[in-house]
Formats: sequence, structure tokens, C-alpha cells
Amino acid sequence: MRHKWIRTLAIALGAVLALPLAGSAAQDLDLSKDCSLTVSPGGEETAAELAQAGVVVDLYKVAEAKAGSGADAYGFQMLEAYGSLTAGEGLDKEDWQRLAQEAAEIALGVAPGTEAKLPIVAGAPLGTAIADSDAAEALTPGLYLLIARGSDVEDYVTTIPGEDGTESIVTVAYSKEHTFRFAPELAAIPSKEADENGVISSANPGDWMYDLTVYLKPDREERNGSLEIIKDLLTYEDSYEATFVFQVEAVLDGELVYSDVVSMTFNAPGEQHVLIDKIPVGAEVTVTEVYSGAGYSLIAGPDGPVIIGADEVVSVTFTNDYDNSGNGGHGITNHFEYDPENGEWIWVQE
Repeated sequence: MRHKWIRTLAIALGAVLALPLAGSAAQDLDLSKDCSLTVSPGGEETAAELAQAGVVVDLYKVAEAKAGSGADAYGFQMLEAYGSLTAGEGLDKEDWQRLAQEAAEIALGVAPGTEAKLPIVAGAPLGTAIADSDAAEALTPGLYLLIARGSDVEDYVTTIPGEDGTESIVTVAYSKEHTFRFAPELAAIPSKEADENGVISSANPGDWMYDLTVYLKPDREERNGSLEIIKDLLTYEDSYEATFVFQVEAVLDGELVYSDVVSMTFNAPGEQHVLIDKIPVGAEVTVTEVYSGAGYSLIAGPDGPVIIGADEVVSVTFTNDYDNSGNGGHGITNHFEYDPENGEWIWVQE
């Protein structure tokens, strides 16, 4: 078995914050103590949406805690599966984020030549203390990898590009309206409170904390869907092009979130499609044919507004036919632009 050591604990957590339980008393480092870890969503609004998204946590043990050279310090002995990881003294926040990425590559089977590892705890609910594989057992001091994910998401591992061009592992969960992305995190138990710079180190003053609570701080992105307008022209009168104009308005929670005008021009009978992307999930969309083409009549349209779903295309269909009126004409396309200074939509002709 390959072992990696660091002599003192100096760990910085990027998206989690370790806090002591109430009533802790000053004490020397004791690596024989049982430990616990609770992962909480943080904030009532966040908690409600993460619960809706079915967020759970998988816990992987990366290293055992071993007594260090000082009386109030300890180091890590990497477990065999994570023996390729390198940690040393003086690691900063970015270093620990990198180490968490490397540990996640191993645990999730992303690293070349590796297979996914079994977590010691799988699918732990938020807000409850995570114990070892047997719920009656406590955690032992060491270094742990936290992977938050949506319990109903099969392919929850993905990557996102960084500013430097590299890709980072994230795991995902979905609520009705948002996508949550979680970076893998390392938590050392026991730990100490963060200093004024957010760095958790064995050199920090205060008690050792054997019962930790960490708070998730995921990136959140609005989920969008798409609307497809389908126009079916049954008969075409070939003296003039036939132009049809549609007003599209989307309302979410009483607020107008999208408004525009789109058009289609025909020079033959048949179907045309217009796809409108990035409409917020849950928005109620009303599409009105405001111009039916000179000499053409609307004979069928949607029954009413449609609701935009996540990562899907919602369709509305309008059917027109020539009405033998002999009228000709042409159309122009306009669209709305939002003026943030005046807080209103402006109709602009293209």
C-alpha cells in the first residue's frame, strides 16, 4: 500500500464551511474520538429547492488521520485507492480544490485506468448526521470526499470549462426551475473554525471540532425550454407571397419574461417551423396570430396558453387556408427589446 503524508493539517474548503456544534469545550487533539458530519443546504429558500431537487450526498473516505509531529497537529495517510494523491504543508484554497478534483476523478472512475469506487455512505439526506456504512457507527478521523447529487439523476457527473481552458468535474441536480452544480469537496475531521480569510488550519485558534456541519453552496442556473411555432398552410395563391405574423408573450410568476414578434413567409403550401429558445421553465406562453396573411384565414389554432417544460420543446400549431378574397400583401417583422432604464419593452421594426 502506498502512503502519502502531510505533517500538519491545513485545509481550505471552497464551497463548504465547517462549524462547531453548540456546547463544545476547549480540548487537546484526540484522534481516538468518534466524529460526525452533517451536510446542510443553508438557508430556508435553498433548503426547499434542494429538497425539491432530491439532493443527497455520497461520502468517500480518502485518508486516515495520523498523529503529526506536533502535539496539536495531525497528518493524513492516504488509503490505497487514493495513493497517487499528493498533499503537503502550506496548501491554499486553490490547492485543496485541485486535490478535491483529483480525488473525485478517482472516486467517480473518471481518471484513466480507474473504476468508480463505492462510497462509505451513499445517498445520505441533507440535514442529518452522516455515519459510517453502518448507521450505528461514527466516522473516524480522516479526510473525506463529499459528492452532492440529485437522487433521481442517473448521469449526474459532468464537466464545466474553466477560465484557464481546463475542465472541472461537477455533479448535478435539478429542481423544477433550476439546475444545481456541485463541486466535489474535501472535509477533514476533526477540524477547526475558519480564520478571517476563510482558511481552516490546525494553526487556527480554538477547539478541535469532531462534529462538523458543512453547508452546500452550489452554482444555480435557470432551466430553460423552447417553443416551436408550426404554421400549416393548406392552399397557396401564387400571385403574392403569404406572410403570417405571431405575437409571443411568456409570463412567469406574474412577470413578463419574454415578448417578441415572429413571422413566416410562404411561396408554396406546406409547413414552416420557428423555434424560440431560452424561455424560462414554468412560463405560461401565449402565441397569437396577429396577421393571417392577405387573402388567408386562420381555420385552426392552439386551444390556449402552453407551459414551458425543462429541456423540451413545446409546440403550438396554426392552420391557414386561402379564403378566395383575392387580396394581396406583404409583411414586415418587428420585435421587442427590453429597455432596463425605463423598465419597459420597446417595439422595434426590423
